[in-house]
Amino acid sequence: MKLPADLLEVEQWKAFIAPLPSNEKRHRIIICYIQEDICRFFYVTSQIEKAKIRSRYDIGSFVEIHMNEWKDVLTKDSCVECGKSNMKKISIKELKLMYENDELKVLGKIPENIKNKIIQGINDSYTYTQSEKEMFGKNPT
Repeated sequence: MKLPADLLEVEQWKAFIAPLPSNEKRHRIIICYIQEDICRFFYVTSQIEKAKIRSRYDIGSFVEIHMNEWKDVLTKDSCVECGKSNMKKISIKELKLMYENDELKVLGKIPENIKNKIIQGINDSYTYTQSEKEMFGKNPT
């Protein structure tokens, strides 16, 4: 039985499957930061070679995730591009609406090692200021 949308817990370092970032296809998304009602997230892609090419000028922001690191969630080796231009925004209200419309599936908290890789990718990216790195790379309190 599905919970009502108002009970959906949207938290930092939680993952979902949704038609994001641009409604074209369902991706695994990882919420990295929440401020007020706005979530900032990265999406996971299996297009590793294309992502490497896109990240060639910010190679530190490229994070590879192997299937065995996120069992039962990944169907193949994947990656996250952690540069600032790849950090997307969505409101909690929009996520809950997607959930109500059966477009959003909860995957749960991401493994600690993947969280640490993403934080390292943010810290290694030249696209963020030092204060953004501290803000986006911190653990929830």
